[in-house]
Amino acid sequence: MSTIAAAVFDVVTALPDRACSMRDVIKALPDIDRDQVISAVHRLSDKGVLVARHHCFGFMYSLAPGATRPTDGRGRPRKHETINALL
Repeated sequence: MSTIAAAVFDVVTALPDRACSMRDVIKALPDIDRDQVISAVHRLSDKGVLVARHHCFGFMYSLAPGATRPTDGRGRPRKHETINALL
């Protein structure tokens, strides 16, 4: 999974109630293109990492029960995570 997906996961995890709108995620990642953030949210939702719930103001996204941070696509933690764990 992309580093953008990992950034989206981190944003949702960092929120106090662990639920946010698409707009909240986009605002939290101003350095990443809006379309890339939207695409990453949809991919995470399709893979079951995020759960989308419809509210009167649109969709709210939260972590799925048992969701884990995205890996490098081969099931391994990303290199920077491994290095940080060793420090």
